[in-house]
Amino acid sequence: MSDRDRRGATRIGYFAEAEIEGIDVSHRLQVRLADLSTGGAFIDVRTVLPTGTTARLRFTVLGRDISVLAEVRYSMPSFGMGVRFLDLRPDDQAFIEQFISQQA
Repeated sequence: MSDRDRRGATRIGYFAEAEIEGIDVSHRLQVRLADLSTGGAFIDVRTVLPTGTTARLRFTVLGRDISVLAEVRYSMPSFGMGVRFLDLRPDDQAFIEQFISQQA
């Protein structure tokens, strides 16, 4: 497992309001980000998107706005979906890593 994969696997429970918007989404969805890592997040939403869907995800961590293209990796209707970050900026990645290490 590479260092990047290992960091991506370190998740913390973090609740934030998030917004999803993309080609496969007909309108903006207000969702709750319920889990966070540098590799992705779990989104607490009852109406999930199909696996493979990509969409722009916007959320805030400690006052920092983060916008990232995310791909749905798994969906569980009435429970939520896991997304993988595709274009997390290096400075946002470093910020999330620091945030996670402070929470551990």
